[in-house]
Amino acid sequence: MEYDKRCVATRIKMIRKEKGLTLEEFGKIADGAGKSNVSRWERGLALPSNKRLKIISELGGITVNALLFGIPKELPMQNTGEMTEQIPVYQANSINHLTKILNDIHRERIRQNQKWGIQRHDWGKWLGILGEEYGEVCQAINRIYFPSDAKPTDAVNLYNELIQLSAVAASMAEQIKEEEQ
Repeated sequence: MEYDKRCVATRIKMIRKEKGLTLEEFGKIADGAGKSNVSRWERGLALPSNKRLKIISELGGITVNALLFGIPKELPMQNTGEMTEQIPVYQANSINHLTKILNDIHRERIRQNQKWGIQRHDWGKWLGILGEEYGEVCQAINRIYFPSDAKPTDAVNLYNELIQLSAVAASMAEQIKEEEQ
């Protein structure tokens, strides 16, 4: 599995900012790295060593895989009761939101079909398309959390970028269902 350097950079920067650390302070914690190294990590120009990745992930309370690939951290077991109590409230409040989101994904699928036709690709091509869409989601997140550091991009609306990513995933799911028949 390949990681997106921009997304790793964003996650490293988020961990540092959440901890309220300067580049220099963060570097010291990360096995004595210089602030220029930390800056390069946060701009996606370099990747910390395996040892430093482990230190950074532990500082952020996530796994190295979560740092590299964006895999969410596991839910602590003691919170499952709280979550269960909140599910009915969530379900009651979310039906309209979920319907809107699904409608937006459907509209985006129609737009994509009108623009490119019904897409059917080999899985290598799909991975490339997904990687590009995921990169745009990361750029949109970067604009929200680090606006002064954000590079020029057309990925300015996180919701829209997530809808586009979901529409691509839906197209892939359609292809899988067609291939099963």
